[in-house]
Amino acid sequence: MALNLFLHRKNEKTSDNLIVLVHGLGASDNTWVHDESSWIDLFLTDDTFKNLDVAEIIYDTSHLANGVLALMGIKKIKLGLFRSFTVGKGPFTNIEILARELKREIDSKRIKQYKNVILLGHSMGGLVAIRYILEEFENNQPHNVKGMISLATPYNGSSHALYSQLIKSINKHAQIPSLEPNSNFLDGTIRLWQKHLDKMNLDFKFFFGTEDTIVPENSAIPHIVSSKWTGGVPLPGDHSGILKVEDHSSTSYMHVSETVKEIFEKDTLVKKKIIDERRKLTIAKSITRLKANGLDREQAIYLLENKQYSFEYLKPTVEKRLVVIVGEFGLGKSFAIDKIYLDLLLKADNESDFPIPISINAAQLDTNIQSYLENLLVDNSSEYWIIIDGMDEVSVSIASNILENMRIATERWNNLRIILTSRPLSIFKEITERINMKGLSEEEALDLVNFINNQRNHYHFHNFPKEIRLVIQRPLFAILLGLYLSKKNNLIPTTSGELLSYLIENALEKVEINESHTEQLLINLAMISTCQGNIPVKKSKIGDIVEIRNLLNSGIIIEENGYISFVLPILNQWFAAKALAENVIDINHIMDKNNLDYWKYPLIILITIFKENKIDNILSEIVEKEPGFASILIEESIKKWGIHTDITSLSAQECGEKIRMTMVTWVKSLGILADFIAPVDMHRNVLPIGVEKTNEWLSTSWYRGGDNLSEINILDQTINWFDWPTSRRARPGDGSSWYWRWALEEIRDNLTNIFKKRELPICTEIIYKELMWSTTLKIAKKGPFYTKAIYLNEVKFNLERNYQNISKIKVSKNYVPMEMYINYITDLESKNISVIECPLPGKDIDHPIDPYIWSAYSDEQLHLRTLKIYHEVIVGYKEIVETFFPILKHRLRKYVLYPYILKGDLILSENFDMHSVGPRLRWHLEPLPFNHTESIIDIKISKREQVEFNDENYYEIGKKIKEYRAQDCTWLSTIREGQSLDIFEDTPITDTIYKWLEKDLKSINMIK
Repeated sequence: MALNLFLHRKNEKTSDNLIVLVHGLGASDNTWVHDESSWIDLFLTDDTFKNLDVAEIIYDTSHLANGVLALMGIKKIKLGLFRSFTVGKGPFTNIEILARELKREIDSKRIKQYKNVILLGHSMGGLVAIRYILEEFENNQPHNVKGMISLATPYNGSSHALYSQLIKSINKHAQIPSLEPNSNFLDGTIRLWQKHLDKMNLDFKFFFGTEDTIVPENSAIPHIVSSKWTGGVPLPGDHSGILKVEDHSSTSYMHVSETVKEIFEKDTLVKKKIIDERRKLTIAKSITRLKANGLDREQAIYLLENKQYSFEYLKPTVEKRLVVIVGEFGLGKSFAIDKIYLDLLLKADNESDFPIPISINAAQLDTNIQSYLENLLVDNSSEYWIIIDGMDEVSVSIASNILENMRIATERWNNLRIILTSRPLSIFKEITERINMKGLSEEEALDLVNFINNQRNHYHFHNFPKEIRLVIQRPLFAILLGLYLSKKNNLIPTTSGELLSYLIENALEKVEINESHTEQLLINLAMISTCQGNIPVKKSKIGDIVEIRNLLNSGIIIEENGYISFVLPILNQWFAAKALAENVIDINHIMDKNNLDYWKYPLIILITIFKENKIDNILSEIVEKEPGFASILIEESIKKWGIHTDITSLSAQECGEKIRMTMVTWVKSLGILADFIAPVDMHRNVLPIGVEKTNEWLSTSWYRGGDNLSEINILDQTINWFDWPTSRRARPGDGSSWYWRWALEEIRDNLTNIFKKRELPICTEIIYKELMWSTTLKIAKKGPFYTKAIYLNEVKFNLERNYQNISKIKVSKNYVPMEMYINYITDLESKNISVIECPLPGKDIDHPIDPYIWSAYSDEQLHLRTLKIYHEVIVGYKEIVETFFPILKHRLRKYVLYPYILKGDLILSENFDMHSVGPRLRWHLEPLPFNHTESIIDIKISKREQVEFNDENYYEIGKKIKEYRAQDCTWLSTIREGQSLDIFEDTPITDTIYKWLEKDLKSINMIK
């Protein structure tokens, strides 16, 4: 008779837990029943088991001896006074085959659905159970068995009673001798057990009968039992008497059922213990980091445990199971990961089938990643989460290998969710898995600032300068601002550089560097790392074994896989700034290597903290060669004028000298643009400056008179103010290098005014044509939306009638010199032109159905007008940049992207119940290789935006930027523009060119 499994359910619904009863030799019908009291019934009716089913294994044990005993002519063996063993006819089997049959049943679908299985074996049934378990481990097979309980199982053999009589009859038989002490079967079982002992994560419990003479205690407990499991547990009774139970209070049932509970609950208890330990560790690390930034423990705990955060966008999804979270300096990447991990731990604590999430540093990850994951993912039905932090703290090759292996893993396992974290690195720049960390909202930033400032003052966002409003949306800077305000009596800092210096002061308070040579090594490390893009540096490039050890002993350097780096980016930036200050590296070398963008924060630190004469030399070089970058540096590092009442230590004469020196540098750099925005004469020499200093106030003006004055003049009440027509007055304070901002604001204000009035000199044909058309409309008394031809005679008639003795005509934002317009008319007459045409495709519907201006254009005409306008905009923008902004052009986004494809959707107007939505344009720029001589316009008509612009689009364009504009890819990005189609008035090309220029110049702080 083959082995069979009979399932007894507690409820109709399948439980999570199952106990499998395996009887011993010769007792299949009565092992688990005594006087109508059944172990199966006791388990199923036990109220302490809310979620338990029972399975009973039944097999005919007589077949163990049938074959040989029948051949010997033995039909019955007398066993004691009342029991006998009847020998039937073959076939026969053995324990190994029974174990394989048990595997067949446990691997069946109806048993696999149970999450936790315990095997309970009596006598030889325990050997069947343990042999099954050991063969599973030997063959590396997955299983759902959590533990085993044996009752009087002869692990070390038996030489008594039934076994001894059988062995006497069949001394050399292959099955029965298996139960003899030191038999091949038992020795083989013990060897397998010893082999897999260390990796067996099952629970075992061994029971024996106090009066058992068949399987005494020394046999019921295997020799290999160590501290991993407890020893044997005595039960009252002999070999079969230990199974006699009457109710739930019977001694044997009570102890066995308690063991069953312990095994089933152990995973939960162990899981909760692990979760609790990991939660405490994560909280401790997070609090330590927050305290390192200046918070006290109570503030840190509040931010970690009491505030709610929106980090869902950082988590993997079913569609995107691998994400790489890239967090720039100060965005709180580590804090966000801690919160995500704590949320996952909470979920694992509340949901029994949710595995404990893994959080590991990239440097600690096993080199054989696939094997590591294979051992981790033991259940295909559960959702596993892995967080790998510090991808930026290992070498690029290791980080690339981890990323590739995690991509493979998500293909292998659908139930795997992976988060990788890093600072911005080149290998993560354009991958589809990248998710950029967002800053705080305005409300969140203010809430954090006010909380850290002990809520003494509830600031509003408009209280802060623009630069501070931007930077405090990074949590680190919001914390620092709160601490700064608390420490500085609520005096608002005016630049991110001032906050940065505050951070450095706090970070370096805890650092001790005792040897000057060690400090020099730190400077070299920072310099090399910054030049390479702020990445770890191979330690052999920095020093020998002793020198590297000294660096590591400083506490601010870490080593991973042969590469070293600073523990905080801000420290790297600080020592890089010192490299500049101490002439370890020259600013011209940095600019020649196109590494200036990597040095942004070190330069901000340098300008904010170090001595003025060194700053002046470096800023002079940057302003002269890279004024677009210099304006960004000055804006972020030098204090704005405001409520500061500190008085500069410079005299009025010295203030004038400093301002004039910086203005000379700007003029030298800006070239032709200086003629329009700087205080220069016709030879582009900087004019004499007048200075007045009264307490904390400083006033300056530039001389416009005809006398030959000295370069620096002290202003007083005796001067002729007509010769000093404009003035600037502010409180510069005592910050370093304030005069660089003073000169920048002077030229920036002037350029801003030029843009407001559209007063750049006309250097493009299309702007000239638009201006002449706009003037013609004004003279002919036509509205700005008029697009039909105008007769020249009509214009001349109106000129003679209405514009005699007028030197200039007010047209929109411009004053057009009458002489310019007369020359335009004269030129047309010389060419025998009798009508003035609109320079753009005009209306083609004479009687539109509604009053909206776009209704006068057919779809095709609207499309044609749009294409024409943007073609001319591209040409005009490029001509103006090359004429007036040649020194800035390498920092102007649309110029750097040229040549490009302008791709867009012209979304036609839509009519609703009571109103109409006008046409709209959605567009972006995609760079082309430099071998293209012109840009391409690809604008398509659509009823609504056809394709959503998503991460995949940004990724593809980012790849093109990296390939075609490699030198500028560190700051160049893709922007999807969208606006109403405002192209219907008389100067749409001019207006759009100025908008493009204004946006690009604002991005480098050259206009307000």
